[in-house]
Amino acid sequence: MKRLLASLAVLGLFGGLALLPGLVYRNPGTGDGAVYEPTSITDYQAVFDVDNGGQMGVTETLVVDVPGSDRRGIFRFWDEYDVNQPRAVRAPQAVSVTRDGSIEPWVMLRQNAGRFHVARVGDEDVYLQPGQHTYVLAYKIDD
Repeated sequence: MKRLLASLAVLGLFGGLALLPGLVYRNPGTGDGAVYEPTSITDYQAVFDVDNGGQMGVTETLVVDVPGSDRRGIFRFWDEYDVNQPRAVRAPQAVSVTRDGSIEPWVMLRQNAGRFHVARVGDEDVYLQPGQHTYVLAYKIDD
């Protein structure tokens, strides 16, 4: 019986230690898990053209309000998963981006084990001027 109680005490101690990080970790943002984002999209327009072969060409125009000078650009997420065709790959191709009429640098990243394609748009060494900026993203998706 003593051995059983000792084993339960040790298991309880290790279980408590395993849960400790989750109990003491706090999000440095607002404290409730939300992340503060000062920029906002004030206008969004999109044109979707599907050709006879099933390729979709998309042009998205976003007007983004940047209230401060601490932002470098935007992120655009594409979800590769299609519930109607789970084996299909919905990856953006031939991506181009402009900001305020000029070509804008961007890099494609992956998140969630590759499910999401993420375009990080903007130069990491250049901060945006406060005000409104117009981004135009053009890309194609097969099938």
